[in-house]
Amino acid sequence: MRKSAHVFVAAVFILLGLSFIASTVLVYNEFHNADPWTIIVAHSHLFIFFPLLGLVALAAFYLPAVIFTDHYWFHLGKLGPWRFLLGFVVVAGLAFYLANGLSSQKLRAVWEVAPAELVREAQAPPRSGTPLPVLKVLQDLRAKAQDRTSLTQFARNCSSDDLIEKPQGWTAERYCFPAGRLLNGTDCCRMQEALGQRVSDLHRSSTTRSQTAEVERWLLTLKVFFILVLLVIGVFLLIWRKILKSRYVHLIPAMERGIVIGAVAMVFWVLMDYGYQQTTDVLFGRHYGGVNVRLSLVFLPWAAVLLFYFAERFGKDLERVAQFATIAGAGVTVLRYQEINDWTSRLFGIGAAWWQFAALGVLGLVALGLLLQPLLLGASPSPRSNEARTPTAERQ
Repeated sequence: MRKSAHVFVAAVFILLGLSFIASTVLVYNEFHNADPWTIIVAHSHLFIFFPLLGLVALAAFYLPAVIFTDHYWFHLGKLGPWRFLLGFVVVAGLAFYLANGLSSQKLRAVWEVAPAELVREAQAPPRSGTPLPVLKVLQDLRAKAQDRTSLTQFARNCSSDDLIEKPQGWTAERYCFPAGRLLNGTDCCRMQEALGQRVSDLHRSSTTRSQTAEVERWLLTLKVFFILVLLVIGVFLLIWRKILKSRYVHLIPAMERGIVIGAVAMVFWVLMDYGYQQTTDVLFGRHYGGVNVRLSLVFLPWAAVLLFYFAERFGKDLERVAQFATIAGAGVTVLRYQEINDWTSRLFGIGAAWWQFAALGVLGLVALGLLLQPLLLGASPSPRSNEARTPTAERQ
């Protein structure tokens, strides 16, 4: 492969990796006097996944990205480079558009409020008929979430149809976190709406908006770009799979290893994202019925397809196991969606203990070790072995 493909991908991926680390460093430094760990854990899909497993996914998809770039730039004729540049511009533009849409939503996150305002509000005398201070509500939710396997029952559906009967248990009094006491559905939804409005109002004013919120709106573009790049690379590697196996035969084992590890890493982002959704539902009320289809959910079929087609290098037996596990896992996810969703906040969200995230860090190190294993062992396929494998690759 050309050195230029390595240089281009390395430059882009280093920029993305630095942005992942910068987000967490910024939020920790700014909120160091306002319980930064609770803020970070509540938004683990942004501030824990990316500096841990997001970096793993970057490293895992480095070689596939280089192969993708080299193939388009040097092996698809005169139009290849132009197609690559056009695709790059389209993905970058789409990332900016989607990130701007996310940054313009009415409902805001707690980390977007200045920590000084959160602390001031928490120290102010309580006012009757209004929600508790935002930081106290979040801390209360974290404390209670660590003793429960589900928060779903506290996420009242506040957008129920007025033309039909209320959901079962609507009039029953249930703990309402924004109020800090038992309330029926109507009163709790009112408190949740008021809490969401307060956070939005604080974010709207430049004097009570966090510095992290100002910077993250730009860093979010890089995160969305990273997500779109992985999706595009995964899809096109599937399309060009047979050609790549013959053209880059000596790199296929490392490429497939990276694809499998990167796909598994991205599944954790989906779980963390749904854990954050549960936190939002409990704090500000649920405004959807049934399954909430978040954008992150697209990574489940994406990962399933990649695992199904690129597990070959782990051996035929393990490949069959991986394919069977992929099919079985997809079935379990569909049939047991609610149970899996209930556990996301406990294992990967606001209810998770520090050691659970430490375990994810260890898992990330193991994944990096698997990626670097061929280099550490000094394994490099000989030209003869490459030639011997080429006809088999072409037949596949």
